[in-house]
Amino acid sequence: ASKSLQAFAGKNTGLNKLYLRDEKGNLVAAGPGGKTLLWNVSARPFFKPVTEGKSWSDTAVKPDPTTQVKGVLFVVPVLDGSKVIGALQSNYTVK
Repeated sequence: ASKSLQAFAGKNTGLNKLYLRDEKGNLVAAGPGGKTLLWNVSARPFFKPVTEGKSWSDTAVKPDPTTQVKGVLFVVPVLDGSKVIGALQSNYTVK
């Protein structure tokens, strides 16, 4: 999974980070430069809606807490049929 994420993120230069998380919020794989301060994000406000199968995004442009690059955080559920098995988390850079 990590090699696939790195290849995808490398082709999409607006992404300043890309993480795959399991259904408990734990880090499974990271794209290039995948520095993270949080190995588990289950307590973050965006995680509960995602576990319910809903996509989530910031409502404002703000600096990423890890990279300090201004962008918009978005998180989408990863599904196996209708069951949420994880989340794809990214921050898209705004210039």
